[in-house]
Amino acid sequence: MSIVYKFSKFLSNIQYPGENDTWNIAGTLLNSNEFLKFDVRDMFSLEENRLGKKIKTNNTVNKVVFELENKWVIIDQKELNKFLFESKLKVIELETLINKFEWTKIIFK
Repeated sequence: MSIVYKFSKFLSNIQYPGENDTWNIAGTLLNSNEFLKFDVRDMFSLEENRLGKKIKTNNTVNKVVFELENKWVIIDQKELNKFLFESKLKVIELETLINKFEWTKIIFK
């Protein structure tokens, strides 16, 4: 089962991207009225039993989604871009982002 399909269970008004779009799925989070475009891609293994995810700063997405074992973590792309630009960091721990950003949503599975 794909990560996009699994995440779609938490959306209504779903739309899928066209051929040239940089987002994976769009829709409205349950219990929300805001229509958003999401970057929903699998994470990959890094050294020391850690997971990583490459994120493009020029995406047309509103939110970036991370799938963890028991929850989804959704962060704001604009806040992420600002943080990356100001910090000049290339590798950031997800927990740092969760605690730093104003718009972060956690959805338990």
